[in-house]
Amino acid sequence: MKTERRRARWLALALTLSVAFGATTSLTACTPRTWTWKAGKTHGAIVEVTAGRASLGVYRVPRDALHSVYRSLGIRKTQDAIWAVGRPPSFTKTFTYRGRSITISFGTAALRNKAHSLIYDDPADLRGALLDAQANHDCLALTLLSYGKPTSNWTHKQTGCQMGSLP
Repeated sequence: MKTERRRARWLALALTLSVAFGATTSLTACTPRTWTWKAGKTHGAIVEVTAGRASLGVYRVPRDALHSVYRSLGIRKTQDAIWAVGRPPSFTKTFTYRGRSITISFGTAALRNKAHSLIYDDPADLRGALLDAQANHDCLALTLLSYGKPTSNWTHKQTGCQMGSLP
């Protein structure tokens, strides 16, 4: 008698867990999880968990400004504008102790070179994404990770898109 009750409880628990897992999976498929972080007034990070995708998004108001720059001055000046506002900072600190100095730098050559290449290496990709983003009222986005693999391409996103403003 006791073993039958245990077996029935285990069966009920297994069935409940199966239904719960199925329900959460199907709900997640309909409304994928997305996390966004604001990184100031002009841009932020967008992480789409179910697609294993991470992007940097340029908000709508700054995107409008970039589109205006593109229309009047071209893609190179648009890239220059992105670089002027979005280039990674470099931090340098010098410590002195008993007459000896040590300087620590973070975010210098390697990080700055990578950011520069992401902005300048494929102007046609940036141009297409900027025009698509403007036409769809989306955010301009730079995808850095897609399906768990590193990548870099310009696109546009509705997901996690905000209005933003200019600094």
